[in-house]
Amino acid sequence: MRTILSRFPVQVALVALAVYLVTLSLGVTANSMLLTAKVAGWDWQPMVGHPVLWLVTLPLRLFPEAWVAVGLNVLSAICAAATLGLLVRSLELLPWYPWEMLNGWKQHVPAILAAVVCGLEFTFWQEATAATGEMLDILLLAAAGWCALEFGVNRHVGWLYAAALIWGMGMAANWVMILMFPFFIAALIWMRRVRFFQAGFLLRIAGFGLAGFAVYALVPLANGFWPGTLWTPGQAWILSFRETKVSLLNIKAVWSGHRLIAGTAVLFYLLPVMACTVRLRSEDSRNKSGPELLQIWIFRGLRMGLLLMGVWMAFNPLVGLRRILMEQLHWPLPLLSFNYLNGLAVGFLAAHLLLMHRDEDSRRRGIGRQPAQWLEWLATPVIYCLLLLSLLGLILRNTPGILSVNRHPLTQIGDLALKSLPPGGGVVLSDSPDRLLAFQAAQALHTDKSDWLPVDVSALPGPTYRASLDRKRPGLWLVSTNHNDLGPQEMVFLLSKLTQTNRVFYLHPSFGYFFESFFLQPMGAVYELKAYETNSINPPALTADEITATEEFWDESMPEMKSLEHTPGLIPASIASRLDKALRLNEIVLQQDLLLKTWYSLALDAWGVDLQRNGHLPAALRLFTQAINLNTNNWIAKLNSYSNTNLQSGSNMDLSMVGALASRLGSPKNLPLSLRAFGPVDEPSCCYLLGTIYERDALARQALQQFERARVLAPKTLPPQLELATLYTRFQINDQALQNINSIRAVVTNMTANPFLDIQLSMLETAVWLQQTNVSKSHQVLNSLVARHDQDTTVINRVAQAYMTLNDFTNAAMVISNSLALEPDNISTMLLQSSILIKAQRSAEAISVLDRLLTITNSPEAKFNRGLAFQQSSNYPAAKADYSALQELAPNSMVLNFCMGDLAAQQHDTNQAVYYYTLCLSNAPAGSPQWNAAHERLKSLSPDKKP
Repeated sequence: MRTILSRFPVQVALVALAVYLVTLSLGVTANSMLLTAKVAGWDWQPMVGHPVLWLVTLPLRLFPEAWVAVGLNVLSAICAAATLGLLVRSLELLPWYPWEMLNGWKQHVPAILAAVVCGLEFTFWQEATAATGEMLDILLLAAAGWCALEFGVNRHVGWLYAAALIWGMGMAANWVMILMFPFFIAALIWMRRVRFFQAGFLLRIAGFGLAGFAVYALVPLANGFWPGTLWTPGQAWILSFRETKVSLLNIKAVWSGHRLIAGTAVLFYLLPVMACTVRLRSEDSRNKSGPELLQIWIFRGLRMGLLLMGVWMAFNPLVGLRRILMEQLHWPLPLLSFNYLNGLAVGFLAAHLLLMHRDEDSRRRGIGRQPAQWLEWLATPVIYCLLLLSLLGLILRNTPGILSVNRHPLTQIGDLALKSLPPGGGVVLSDSPDRLLAFQAAQALHTDKSDWLPVDVSALPGPTYRASLDRKRPGLWLVSTNHNDLGPQEMVFLLSKLTQTNRVFYLHPSFGYFFESFFLQPMGAVYELKAYETNSINPPALTADEITATEEFWDESMPEMKSLEHTPGLIPASIASRLDKALRLNEIVLQQDLLLKTWYSLALDAWGVDLQRNGHLPAALRLFTQAINLNTNNWIAKLNSYSNTNLQSGSNMDLSMVGALASRLGSPKNLPLSLRAFGPVDEPSCCYLLGTIYERDALARQALQQFERARVLAPKTLPPQLELATLYTRFQINDQALQNINSIRAVVTNMTANPFLDIQLSMLETAVWLQQTNVSKSHQVLNSLVARHDQDTTVINRVAQAYMTLNDFTNAAMVISNSLALEPDNISTMLLQSSILIKAQRSAEAISVLDRLLTITNSPEAKFNRGLAFQQSSNYPAAKADYSALQELAPNSMVLNFCMGDLAAQQHDTNQAVYYYTLCLSNAPAGSPQWNAAHERLKSLSPDKKP
């Protein structure tokens, strides 16, 4: 009977292939993007692992780029159909599956149910219609299992050799087959029994396994010797070994660090396997009674429960393995091997339930039935109903999601970019590899746009990537002059060179050190990279024509974006939602639609910010609203919408949200990451926070832009203006610095009540006047500050420090005397006075102040200053006494050792001087000012010796 039914698996495979081809993805999808990029050559790095996949897809590399995606998808559909055919054939071959006892359609129902549960499960169906390479891996697993089961029927050892060969090929790339290798060996031992351990068999089976595993060498050999390769043979092997090592380390990390999750995964895999292997010696309930009958019905009940659970798993329940791995480990694994084993178990269990009653005479008589017999008779309609419900349920639930990739092709975002680019060609940059691949996929369909060179900015510093670009556009990538990773300055130079010889565009808004020298000017869906004019802080405002042209472009594209908001289903959304809730099912997430929504939301938010900054508030609000509708998680667009409504209503804004934003982000570095994901921001609190991040990262121009925008949006708040004044002063943009200082003073009319703010503003103003060499004006500012706060010793001391910084020790001493007149015993004031007097070479007065100070407090700083004063007045014994007392407290102090060295040198004690300078070198960080000074002293003392 098993031979007669051998055509049925082929029929199932052909039907499955027809279904997959009808629902086939017609281009690049979010799932198939990476594999398509490798095969089509868009990815500059060739395939490193997956040797069988590399071998099978080798002919597709001869196809035109536009055909590669469809070719890969067809290949995946063929692999999926073949897998289902092997599933059905494996069911026919399973032990304890007496097909001969089933008649008519009963022979086919379990296999059809298994194929439906496996083949129409969303992930399996998705992988079958959009190639990722996973379907080939599961085909190898199914083929190895099929060969082993064929041996179980006809006992021809060649089937085991074929299974070993296939398993070896699978282990070269498939981590599941690596993990299941012990189970494969155990199965071979179970089938061969003692004969497994025969030396000849062991050698042959190992030889076939190693022969299969030898395909591992194909990829590194190809990458090392292929014409035009980027790597040497040694580098190619290292890359392959490294990827294998990473896979094995990931498995080890999960097992050692997540034992509970790993155990849960093992349990999920064992359940379908156990369902196909565990059985009773006799499952015939006829002529059974008492404990034996009870045992049979308990066993049947467990099987029925496992069958229902297997069917439930095909609907992706909340407690499914994929959900667990995603929530706990953030691993979006397809787990096609679990689908296959689950389908195998469902078919096996369904067949056994159909075999519960085999007494045809009793069925015809219909008399004398016991309750148990009635349950046996119900098995057939239950299995038929289960098949029908599974088929309809999976089709109704999954078809809209499968077809959505053709309704909303990933290339449409690339089409918009291509439509926006001007004629003539150039360079297209992106630091988002996914968006760049979507652009390349669209470019492959528009051969007239092949003159635009896509460039991954994140990989651009690397010499290997730049070498690959140089083969396409020679002479632009600093290949001959720099064979190392480019630093920031070199990258800016490279981009400057590019913009001088090409038109350069960015696919999306971006942030980083590039944009200290360049700005992005919107043009449709893309942004032209342009250099700033000399001495300009902000990019030029958009012209009316530029705004009109870009507005018209987005208006034309709006229908495509709005179509993403709602995915039509085969059943009403409200009913589908209630069913999902009742059956505890996961919502189907359409990753491609989600990705497109995220990209469109970012683009709309970015154009809305440009419009808002150019005064087009109502139009900007419409864009922010649409961005939020597309991506409800776009909190940047929500902030921008909030800012827009306040601007339109004339409401005052402030920085009250800074604390909440900092708390939400967790770390300041996460804000630029959010901007990359959701788009630029135009809300005062966020602009101010972003400005502080740019200031910290020494991105002065971008920091100024953000602080200036925060000031415009919240004109009555002082922090942005103060930050602007500080930055303008630091970079000697004096007019703007004075403008911000005066603006703050105009708002804060009572500076007496704000001494710290007054100090900060006065110091900034002093610096501005000094940069203009107007010393008298700077003194005037400081004296005015003292006059306003003549009773505040903190302010007076700060002014004295400012005078000391200016080397104006006369005014510094006079000001500090005024402070001491207010608080004669103020320790910090007396210390500051002693420092001023020492710098003014008035050591005797400094010693007098310090003697008095040391009667009040035993301050180490006071004793150190007195030592300096004694040393300055040539009272070397007294200086040494103070230094020695301090050395008892801090014997390794580099400052004290340096001073002791100077003291010894002044006394012409060269040996002691060398000793102390050497101690200073040993305790000071190499290259620090103190270290350099001690180094120079040693050189002057021992010019012939290396310190």
